[in-house]
Amino acid sequence: MSTLLPTVLCVAGDPGGASALTPVLPKLQADFHVCLAAYQQALGQWSNAGYAVRPLDGSPSLDAAIAVLQEIHPALLLTATSVNGLDWECHLLQAARQLGIHSLSLLDFWSNYTRRFSLAEPLDALPQRICVMDQRAVEEMVAEGFSRSMLLITGQPALDLAAQPAAAEQLQAARTLWPQGDRRLLFVSQPLSVLHGGDAGCNQALGYNEHLVLSLVASVTEQLAGQGRRLSLRVLPHPRESAEAFSSAGYMVAQGYAAKVLAQAADIVIGMNSMLLLEAAAAGCVAVSVQPDLRGKDSLATNQSRVTVPVYQAAQLLPVLASLLDDPLAYATQQKLARQMACAGNAADCVVASVRCLLSEAIPKN
Repeated sequence: MSTLLPTVLCVAGDPGGASALTPVLPKLQADFHVCLAAYQQALGQWSNAGYAVRPLDGSPSLDAAIAVLQEIHPALLLTATSVNGLDWECHLLQAARQLGIHSLSLLDFWSNYTRRFSLAEPLDALPQRICVMDQRAVEEMVAEGFSRSMLLITGQPALDLAAQPAAAEQLQAARTLWPQGDRRLLFVSQPLSVLHGGDAGCNQALGYNEHLVLSLVASVTEQLAGQGRRLSLRVLPHPRESAEAFSSAGYMVAQGYAAKVLAQAADIVIGMNSMLLLEAAAAGCVAVSVQPDLRGKDSLATNQSRVTVPVYQAAQLLPVLASLLDDPLAYATQQKLARQMACAGNAADCVVASVRCLLSEAIPKN
């Protein structure tokens, strides 16, 4: 590939990783020749955004990853991170190290640190540097065995983008998905049981599963409505989930609008530990994290600072929602907390600066 500019190959598989990289892409294009390669949800996500994307087909392996890098000849490999069983990013990171190509990864969430960079052995697929969200991520990763010197605090670019308000006409249109005059509740789902081998495995790992939580939210919504409040619940499926499955189960599905628009159109966004809860909070929305009987640490960083509202017991959900619905001061206070979320607004620029700095270093040796 002939170009006067250094080539940066950007790779993603999971939707969260693709969303984190998306604000970085146009800024990279100012100084680099940018190639995109993707698989699973990220492939459609970037293609629908108008980018030319090389599909990563077939079963990933070191040999397949080497072939991709030898085809594109990047000066630097920039990956998102995924937890999806294919893990093309890990294979490509190993191939980059073998071929002497610079490598940088961008984290999008506070969980599964070791798993994101492991294939046969823990942490056997590390890049030269990792861009992370904040100091909390640094300390948690160091505790898991990552070298502090490889971690760069850049922020999370998707949160910077999420903080920007949606267009007024889009919000007005999206609000018609709920009955006029009702308070609008939006449940953002996640395929947690898929990640943990079914509902039982999810309960064992987390203390809850998405089906249990949605059933709880729906039941509490009915109780609140039965007490005289006008409110309606809509469900936003995760990109890996089937909207038809929720409709068949009797839930009203929110469709036809971007997740960001739906979150900003709702009065209260409810989920578990979804990245969308952070994005909603970054935009100043009231977001509630429902994780009943949570086992282990809470991976949703904003629950600790109360930027999002944590609910760790099923019995807590009704009074929490009732307070937010009935008490304008409580609702306004939570909105104020959300707006204080620390989004510097320059995460994408920091990632690009990290690319430049890494390219100025010596070529890594295998």
